[in-house]
Amino acid sequence: MSHDHIHGEPCDHLHGKHPVVTELTHHLPFSVAAVILALVALAVVQGVFQVRDRASLADLFHICHPIHLLLSAASTTGMFWLHDGSRLRAAFIGLVGSAPLCALGDIAFPWLGGRILGVPMTFHICAFEEPWLVWPCVLLGIGTGLLGASHVRKVTLYSHSAHVLVSSFASAIYLVAFGFTEWTSSFALVLLVLLAAVMVPCCLSDIVFPLLFAQKRRRAPAGAPARPGSASPTA
Repeated sequence: MSHDHIHGEPCDHLHGKHPVVTELTHHLPFSVAAVILALVALAVVQGVFQVRDRASLADLFHICHPIHLLLSAASTTGMFWLHDGSRLRAAFIGLVGSAPLCALGDIAFPWLGGRILGVPMTFHICAFEEPWLVWPCVLLGIGTGLLGASHVRKVTLYSHSAHVLVSSFASAIYLVAFGFTEWTSSFALVLLVLLAAVMVPCCLSDIVFPLLFAQKRRRAPAGAPARPGSASPTA
């Protein structure tokens, strides 16, 4: 399946649809696969490598969450830059569209899902409690999105795909590390919680947020054919 829709070029059968609808249509199957892969990986980590204590799982979360922030900022910034062309606006959208939404997906959704399922959960916000883990990764992601979108034609595809995978891992690990230790007996419900935790924030961050705020189309990256109606980037 072609992924040109990531760059604002809708597939023939989706021609005429709003770009947000197009992006969301292609997002769901990959999100389901990513969540299932994350749960399988978590089962391997706990069952094969015997990483079961909450402190070790929390340390693992503190690796996945910053990586998620970096990839989210890169994908959000790159998507906006490709569709709008303004570096300053892209950097701003990359900032406000990554950190809050990553916290929503990695922390708030798993916490709320666990509480709804009757599990006592701990609410832990890394942006406040470990800011040195969060903000450098966000800034690095913004820079990566600006530079990468100018030179790599499918940077938003690469960063978005990696973003969804890491988001799935981070959400699953948070759910277990901060309360839901016996998750395997509620696999189907956990799957639904994590799917919401991945779909809603990732789509808002990488797709809906930048596309709705983009004001004009950026010209094609170097080496790519120009598209009708595209505009030159502004500072």
